[in-house]
Amino acid sequence: MALRSTLAAAASLAAVIALPTSCISQTAHQDVPPDQCPAAGTATSLTGKALNVLKNRALAPRDGQIRRDVTLGAMLAGGDDHNRFNESDGAEITGYVIDVRQGGHPESANCGNLGTLYTDTHIAVALSPGQPITQAAIVEVTPVWRAAMAKRGVDWRTETLEKTLIGRRVRLRGWLLFDFSHVKDAVNTAPNNPADWRKTAWEVHPITSMQVLP
Repeated sequence: MALRSTLAAAASLAAVIALPTSCISQTAHQDVPPDQCPAAGTATSLTGKALNVLKNRALAPRDGQIRRDVTLGAMLAGGDDHNRFNESDGAEITGYVIDVRQGGHPESANCGNLGTLYTDTHIAVALSPGQPITQAAIVEVTPVWRAAMAKRGVDWRTETLEKTLIGRRVRLRGWLLFDFSHVKDAVNTAPNNPADWRKTAWEVHPITSMQVLP
Protein backbone atom coordinates (compact mmCIF):
# COMPACT_ATOMS: atom_id res chain seq x y z
CA MET A 1 0.00 0.00 0.00
CA ALA A 2 2.83 2.37 0.87
CA LEU A 3 4.54 1.72 -2.49
CA ARG A 4 1.27 2.17 -4.37
CA SER A 5 0.64 5.49 -2.56
CA THR A 6 4.16 6.66 -3.32
CA LEU A 7 3.76 5.84 -7.01
CA ALA A 8 0.41 7.63 -7.13
CA ALA A 9 1.90 10.74 -5.50
CA ALA A 10 4.79 10.69 -7.95
CA ALA A 11 2.39 10.43 -10.86
CA SER A 12 0.39 13.38 -9.56
CA LEU A 13 3.55 15.46 -9.14
CA ALA A 14 4.66 14.58 -12.67
CA ALA A 15 1.28 15.67 -14.00
CA VAL A 16 1.61 19.06 -12.27
CA ILE A 17 5.14 19.53 -13.58
CA ALA A 18 3.92 18.70 -17.07
CA LEU A 19 1.13 21.28 -17.02
CA PRO A 20 1.45 23.85 -19.81
CA THR A 21 2.54 27.33 -18.82
CA SER A 22 -0.88 28.74 -19.69
CA CYS A 23 -2.48 26.56 -17.00
CA ILE A 24 0.08 27.48 -14.34
CA SER A 25 -0.25 31.22 -14.98
CA GLN A 26 -3.93 31.09 -14.07
CA THR A 27 -2.98 30.66 -10.42
CA ALA A 28 -0.47 33.56 -10.44
CA HIS A 29 -1.32 36.86 -8.75
CA GLN A 30 -3.40 39.20 -10.88
CA ASP A 31 -3.82 42.86 -9.98
CA VAL A 32 -7.32 44.27 -9.57
CA PRO A 33 -7.90 47.53 -11.49
CA PRO A 34 -9.04 50.45 -9.30
CA ASP A 35 -12.55 50.45 -10.76
CA GLN A 36 -12.97 46.80 -9.76
CA CYS A 37 -11.53 47.09 -6.23
CA PRO A 38 -14.24 48.02 -3.67
CA ALA A 39 -13.79 51.22 -1.69
CA ALA A 40 -13.25 49.11 1.43
CA GLY A 41 -10.69 46.99 -0.42
CA THR A 42 -10.10 43.58 1.08
CA ALA A 43 -10.08 44.69 4.72
CA THR A 44 -11.95 42.42 7.14
CA SER A 45 -12.14 44.59 10.27
CA LEU A 46 -14.56 47.50 10.62
CA THR A 47 -11.73 49.93 11.35
CA GLY A 48 -9.75 48.68 8.36
CA LYS A 49 -12.74 49.03 6.06
CA ALA A 50 -13.44 52.55 7.32
CA LEU A 51 -9.81 53.59 6.76
CA ASN A 52 -9.79 52.14 3.25
CA VAL A 53 -12.98 53.98 2.30
CA LEU A 54 -11.23 57.24 3.23
CA LYS A 55 -8.08 56.27 1.32
CA ASN A 56 -10.12 55.45 -1.79
CA ARG A 57 -12.18 58.65 -1.97
CA ALA A 58 -12.81 59.35 -5.65
CA LEU A 59 -14.23 62.88 -5.40
CA ALA A 60 -11.98 65.90 -4.89
CA PRO A 61 -12.72 68.24 -1.98
CA ARG A 62 -14.66 71.34 -2.96
CA ASP A 63 -13.28 74.79 -2.16
CA GLY A 64 -15.63 75.05 0.81
CA GLN A 65 -14.25 71.78 2.22
CA ILE A 66 -10.64 72.99 2.26
CA ARG A 67 -9.51 73.88 5.78
CA ARG A 68 -7.40 76.96 5.21
CA ASP A 69 -5.54 76.80 8.52
CA VAL A 70 -4.07 73.40 7.66
CA THR A 71 -0.67 74.26 6.26
CA LEU A 72 2.36 72.01 5.96
CA GLY A 73 3.77 73.84 8.98
CA ALA A 74 0.66 72.98 10.97
CA MET A 75 0.92 69.33 9.93
CA LEU A 76 4.58 69.18 10.98
CA ALA A 77 4.14 70.96 14.32
CA GLY A 78 5.37 68.90 17.25
CA GLY A 79 3.35 67.11 19.91
CA ASP A 80 0.83 64.29 20.02
CA ASP A 81 -1.43 65.05 17.07
CA HIS A 82 -4.01 62.24 17.16
CA ASN A 83 -6.91 64.72 17.21
CA ARG A 84 -5.29 67.72 15.55
CA PHE A 85 -7.37 67.72 12.36
CA ASN A 86 -10.59 66.28 10.96
CA GLU A 87 -10.72 63.64 8.23
CA SER A 88 -13.85 65.20 6.75
CA ASP A 89 -11.77 68.22 5.72
CA GLY A 90 -9.65 68.78 2.67
CA ALA A 91 -6.32 70.61 2.71
CA GLU A 92 -3.98 72.45 0.37
CA ILE A 93 -0.32 72.48 1.41
CA THR A 94 2.88 73.84 -0.10
CA GLY A 95 6.36 72.43 0.47
CA TYR A 96 9.45 70.83 -1.03
CA VAL A 97 9.41 67.24 -2.24
CA ILE A 98 12.35 65.37 -0.72
CA ASP A 99 11.42 61.83 -1.75
CA VAL A 100 9.09 59.90 -4.07
CA ARG A 101 8.74 56.14 -3.97
CA GLN A 102 6.33 53.30 -4.63
CA GLY A 103 4.38 51.98 -1.65
CA GLY A 104 6.52 49.33 0.00
CA HIS A 105 4.03 46.47 0.37
CA PRO A 106 0.58 45.29 -0.77
CA GLU A 107 -2.28 47.01 1.05
CA SER A 108 -5.85 45.90 1.61
CA ALA A 109 -7.01 49.34 0.36
CA ASN A 110 -5.68 48.34 -3.07
CA CYS A 111 -6.98 44.75 -2.91
CA GLY A 112 -3.46 43.44 -2.27
CA ASN A 113 -2.17 44.57 -5.66
CA LEU A 114 1.53 44.34 -6.50
CA GLY A 115 1.93 46.30 -9.75
CA THR A 116 3.14 49.89 -9.74
CA LEU A 117 0.00 51.20 -11.47
CA TYR A 118 -2.22 49.67 -8.82
CA THR A 119 -0.34 50.59 -5.62
CA ASP A 120 0.19 53.94 -3.92
CA THR A 121 2.93 56.48 -4.56
CA HIS A 122 4.37 57.99 -1.35
CA ILE A 123 5.60 61.58 -1.60
CA ALA A 124 7.55 63.08 1.31
CA VAL A 125 7.09 66.86 1.66
CA ALA A 126 9.14 69.12 3.93
CA LEU A 127 9.30 72.83 4.69
CA SER A 128 12.69 73.21 3.01
CA PRO A 129 14.95 71.14 0.74
CA GLY A 130 17.39 68.70 2.27
CA GLN A 131 15.34 67.97 5.38
CA PRO A 132 15.46 64.44 6.86
CA ILE A 133 12.46 62.18 6.31
CA THR A 134 11.61 62.51 10.02
CA GLN A 135 10.77 66.17 9.35
CA ALA A 136 8.44 65.41 6.46
CA ALA A 137 4.76 64.67 5.92
CA ILE A 138 3.73 61.82 3.66
CA VAL A 139 1.14 62.48 0.96
CA GLU A 140 -0.11 59.80 -1.38
CA VAL A 141 -1.23 59.26 -4.95
CA THR A 142 -3.71 56.39 -5.04
CA PRO A 143 -4.45 54.05 -7.96
CA VAL A 144 -7.92 55.59 -8.20
CA TRP A 145 -6.50 59.06 -8.82
CA ARG A 146 -3.61 57.84 -10.97
CA ALA A 147 -6.18 56.27 -13.31
CA ALA A 148 -8.41 59.36 -13.20
CA MET A 149 -5.52 61.64 -14.14
CA ALA A 150 -4.40 59.29 -16.91
CA LYS A 151 -7.83 59.75 -18.52
CA ARG A 152 -7.08 63.50 -18.56
CA GLY A 153 -3.68 62.91 -20.17
CA VAL A 154 -1.76 63.59 -16.94
CA ASP A 155 0.97 61.14 -15.91
CA TRP A 156 0.99 60.35 -12.20
CA ARG A 157 3.08 57.19 -12.41
CA THR A 158 5.68 56.91 -9.67
CA GLU A 159 8.67 57.01 -12.04
CA THR A 160 7.36 60.21 -13.65
CA LEU A 161 6.69 61.92 -10.33
CA GLU A 162 10.14 60.94 -9.09
CA LYS A 163 11.75 62.61 -12.09
CA THR A 164 9.64 65.77 -11.98
CA LEU A 165 8.99 66.48 -8.30
CA ILE A 166 12.07 65.73 -6.17
CA GLY A 167 13.73 68.97 -5.12
CA ARG A 168 10.83 71.05 -6.41
CA ARG A 169 8.41 73.27 -4.53
CA VAL A 170 4.88 71.99 -5.01
CA ARG A 171 1.30 72.79 -4.07
CA LEU A 172 -0.72 69.69 -3.20
CA ARG A 173 -4.43 69.38 -2.57
CA GLY A 174 -6.57 66.52 -1.33
CA TRP A 175 -8.19 64.94 1.73
CA LEU A 176 -6.80 64.87 5.25
CA LEU A 177 -6.27 61.37 6.60
CA PHE A 178 -4.89 60.09 9.89
CA ASP A 179 -3.31 56.76 8.98
CA PHE A 180 -3.42 55.01 12.36
CA SER A 181 -1.32 52.16 10.96
CA HIS A 182 1.67 54.54 11.16
CA VAL A 183 1.31 55.94 14.67
CA LYS A 184 4.31 53.84 15.75
CA ASP A 185 6.40 55.14 12.84
CA ALA A 186 5.89 58.89 13.37
CA VAL A 187 7.87 61.28 15.57
CA ASN A 188 4.74 63.02 16.87
CA THR A 189 3.10 59.83 18.14
CA ALA A 190 6.19 57.67 18.78
CA PRO A 191 8.87 60.21 19.75
CA ASN A 192 11.29 57.67 21.20
CA ASN A 193 11.26 55.21 18.34
CA PRO A 194 14.64 55.12 16.53
CA ALA A 195 12.88 53.56 13.54
CA ASP A 196 10.61 56.58 12.94
CA TRP A 197 10.52 57.50 9.25
CA ARG A 198 7.99 60.33 9.20
CA LYS A 199 7.00 63.30 11.37
CA THR A 200 3.27 62.64 11.57
CA ALA A 201 0.64 60.02 10.83
CA TRP A 202 -1.50 62.76 9.27
CA GLU A 203 -1.41 62.71 5.48
CA VAL A 204 -2.97 64.31 2.46
CA HIS A 205 -4.39 61.09 1.08
CA PRO A 206 -5.52 60.90 -1.61
CA ILE A 207 -3.90 63.78 -3.47
CA THR A 208 -6.44 65.15 -5.95
CA SER A 209 -4.33 67.87 -7.57
CA MET A 210 -0.69 68.94 -7.63
CA GLN A 211 1.17 71.88 -9.11
CA VAL A 212 4.91 72.48 -9.42
CA LEU A 213 5.68 76.05 -8.40
CA PRO A 214 8.46 78.36 -9.61
